Amino acid sequence: MRLLKNIIANIAGKVWTFVSIYLFIPLYVKILGVEAYAVIAFYATLQTFLTLADVGLTATLNREFAKATSDDAYKADLLRTFEYLYLFLAGLISCITIIFAPQITSGFLKSETIAFNDIVYYVRLMGLTISCNIFVYLYQGGMLGLQKQVAMNVLAIIFNAVKAGLVVIPLWFYRDMSLYFYWQLGCTVLFCGIYRAQLGKYVSLSPAKADLKYLKPLWHYTVGMILMAVIYAANTQIDKLAVGSLLSLTDFAYYFLATTVGHAVLMLATPMGTAFLPELTRLFSIPDVLSAKRLYHKSAFLITAVSSAVGIVLLLYMEPYIAIWQQNVQIAETITPLSRLFVVSFLLLSVQLVPYYTALANGHTRTNVVIGLITISLLWPGISIFVHKFGLTGAGVPRLILSLVTTFVLGGIILRKFLKGEFYKWLFRDTFLPIVVSVAVAYPLYLVFSYFPQGYLTLLYGMLVGGIVLLVNGTVFCKLYSGVNLKILLTKHRLYE
Repeated sequence: MRLLKNIIANIAGKVWTFVSIYLFIPLYVKILGVEAYAVIAFYATLQTFLTLADVGLTATLNREFAKATSDDAYKADLLRTFEYLYLFLAGLISCITIIFAPQITSGFLKSETIAFNDIVYYVRLMGLTISCNIFVYLYQGGMLGLQKQVAMNVLAIIFNAVKAGLVVIPLWFYRDMSLYFYWQLGCTVLFCGIYRAQLGKYVSLSPAKADLKYLKPLWHYTVGMILMAVIYAANTQIDKLAVGSLLSLTDFAYYFLATTVGHAVLMLATPMGTAFLPELTRLFSIPDVLSAKRLYHKSAFLITAVSSAVGIVLLLYMEPYIAIWQQNVQIAETITPLSRLFVVSFLLLSVQLVPYYTALANGHTRTNVVIGLITISLLWPGISIFVHKFGLTGAGVPRLILSLVTTFVLGGIILRKFLKGEFYKWLFRDTFLPIVVSVAVAYPLYLVFSYFPQGYLTLLYGMLVGGIVLLVNGTVFCKLYSGVNLKILLTKHRLYE
């Protein structure tokens, strides 16, 4: 039951994160304006770039805590060692943003309404907040590795609600961007302490001591994860930087809104993958390859089924949903074509999740690094060409093409390396089948509902379509994996049968 609880907790945390984004972004735009929201969006982009090494270290801590062979003393000492490393990283991030804030502002934040010096000040506040936030990531990684994912997600939901939600109240009365960033800094410091205290309940830190010797056997995996984090950041954020440097701050805001819509496809898929990772790590470390193989296929089918259900609903109802979300028809018309490109791109990324986590479970990072480097080398030139030729919408085309290619290349390489002979089963049964079922079920229902009144009722139609698609794919899943009961399919004692 622990795995089921972890999956539910991860989904709840991720769903709340996405729901809060969709709830609060329209308020930010309404209260502060499109350009001010673009500065907030840039904060999210900058945060991704400035936490690269953190991602590698957090993933290493997660993996070490998840191993069945790790004892309590080792975990405590390793965590203390990482805390000292994070103090160095926090200082480095703060120095970078304070010193280079003017250059960052002039290169990527071309505003017509916000003073240059004000944006420089905001960028420096961003750096201080990010410096504190990396410790939150560290403690979250430890709790994930210990499979304390319920407690971690409860804290994450509260943290997100306070940081991103409650700030709307003072902003409504005092419409100043400085207030927004001071609020982010204060909340981050507060919850950093709360997360550390919570992790301390599971890992005793009082006798722990830092020692770099613990990093020696881990450096290969950690460096690989850092490289993957750099590549991930470049792959996911370089397009935003390109748009920021090529187009106006308003276009940057529109682009970020479109990517936010596309990310909804990963809303359920990502937490499912996160919940499966510790168990995959344990199975490969025992090793129990047969059970890992079964877990791989079932999780791959489930993740693709869920993400394709969300994706097809968004593709069918994109423009009315954005109009309802933003309460602005012009914004909906502007970003709908680009949003559709991102929906398909992120659907392909969801298909990559299980091969990606399989590689991590085996400590393998080389394939992801090589593919990522190739992608980066092609992404920036592609964005520049398509933006100049097609404007804002063109920026989404290179990502779609590259996502399509890398999805199947990555799956093929990882499966051949760790689960030989399983590629075609993954490709046709775990990937193509749930996507085809989603399209075949959703489109006729969409045509039927098109004869009914529209407006806000499209929200209901979309939920019905998505629910029926999930139900049909769930039935197909049970047929493929005979003996699996939907009610208990994710409980540990039935997952590998």
